[in-house]
Amino acid sequence: MPPQEYYTLGFDDPFVVAGSGFLTVGDSYFYGNRALMLYGTHEFGRSLWRRSGIPLVRDIPFTLGVHGGAFWTSFEKHGAQPGDLLLRTADSAYREMGFSLGNLTPFVWPLNLAVYCTWQLTDYDTSDFTVTVGIKF
Repeated sequence: MPPQEYYTLGFDDPFVVAGSGFLTVGDSYFYGNRALMLYGTHEFGRSLWRRSGIPLVRDIPFTLGVHGGAFWTSFEKHGAQPGDLLLRTADSAYREMGFSLGNLTPFVWPLNLAVYCTWQLTDYDTSDFTVTVGIKF
C-alpha cells in the first residue's frame, strides 16, 4: 500500500475481540505509516474428540480451535512530526498464539460460550497470557 499518515492497531481495534485476534495487546496501541497484519484461526469442532476412539473422550461436547497471528508497524520515510517520539511501533513482529474451547453451554443452544487462552510469543510490554470468555458464532 502507499504510505499513509498513520495506521493504528490497539485494544479497541475490530481485530482485538474474542475469537478474532490479538488478545494480548491489552490497552496498548501500535502506530506506523507502514503496517502488516496476518491472523488465522482453525476450528476443529468436536472431530478430534470423536476420532480419538477413547470412550469418555469421544463424548466430550466441547469444540476445540486454534488461533494465532502477527503484526508489524513502522515509520518509513516519514518526516518527524510533533509527538512522534511518544508513538509506539512494533519494529519486530508482534506474535501471539492460543486455543479456544467452545460450546461450554451445550444445554443453552443459541448461547455458545467459549474460553480463549492466548500467549504472547514476543517481548513487548503487553500481556504475556490472557484468558477471555466470549461468544462463538
